Amino acid sequence: DYSVISGGVLKYWAEDINSRDNITVTAVFPKGILKEDRWRAFGPYLWFILPIFILIAMFSKWWLTTQNPESKRRVIPHSNPPEDLSPSALSALINNKLDIKEIIATIIDLANQGYIKVVEKEEENILTSYKHSLYKTMDYEDMPELKDHERLLMNHIFAGNDVVSLQDLKNMISQNINRINRAVWNELIKLKYINGSPRNTKKRYIIIGILFIIVGLITFLSSSNAGLAISLSGVIIVIFGRKISPITNKGFEAQRFALGFKKHLLIKNKAKIIDDIDMFLEYLPYAIIFGIEKDLAMSFTHDKKSMPEWYYQSKNKTISDVMEFIDALLPAIKGY
Repeated sequence: DYSVISGGVLKYWAEDINSRDNITVTAVFPKGILKEDRWRAFGPYLWFILPIFILIAMFSKWWLTTQNPESKRRVIPHSNPPEDLSPSALSALINNKLDIKEIIATIIDLANQGYIKVVEKEEENILTSYKHSLYKTMDYEDMPELKDHERLLMNHIFAGNDVVSLQDLKNMISQNINRINRAVWNELIKLKYINGSPRNTKKRYIIIGILFIIVGLITFLSSSNAGLAISLSGVIIVIFGRKISPITNKGFEAQRFALGFKKHLLIKNKAKIIDDIDMFLEYLPYAIIFGIEKDLAMSFTHDKKSMPEWYYQSKNKTISDVMEFIDALLPAIKGY
């Protein structure tokens, strides 16, 4: 039997129960008497708000740094590159990476500035395919107009010498490319075009993501939902962190200007109206980073025998010999 005690307490009792007998109590309430705690039912799943928040934040960061709406507007051609950007820095800003072609473009740009002279030997050495040598034309250490990466490249090319053959470049440059590239990224950081190098930015996000995953795996032992949510957040950070660019709003403006110069160069090249050796040489380092240097040489219509002042050879040759030198730089720097 039972009786109702004040305060919502029920009292049950039974008679004629032997020792160790079981007793079952059944209580039935009309619907609505007790309120269900819905938050307690959803509580274990609230952890999944975290990966949703992380996904929105990382996607927004990726979109703003790689798919900026401003960069989708029509690019206006510009007849000159940004004044404060070297060819290597311009390439890094556009492509978000650096390669051997930026080193080659910098060598040509340094020759245009008068720091390097290229001499072609009359005959090739039978033991090597290299027939060019680089000469240092002036002391450059205290030249304020040189960028840090340009000065570093000069140091590694000549290493205290006044002349070096292409055959020796593989030992001079290949081991120091990362150091030279870091100087290019630092140049962009100083100009406030980026917040950090892409490599360091990627590394930072990957480390943060891995830490999330480790914490999630540990937490999974006590709470599966919490551990899964934290680990999933880490995976999202790693995936998007590998693609996020450190470019700033100022960098986007410079990037658009640089793309405008690239468009101008492509128009000039397509129209075959590059008829001056000085114009050709000014455009050549940028054509190298854009991958159109051979097309540019074919578009040079004024005088095929015109040669840059920094290129010396014993016979009368054409601009194609300069292009042959540029082609020889890639295997010389890489060392094959």
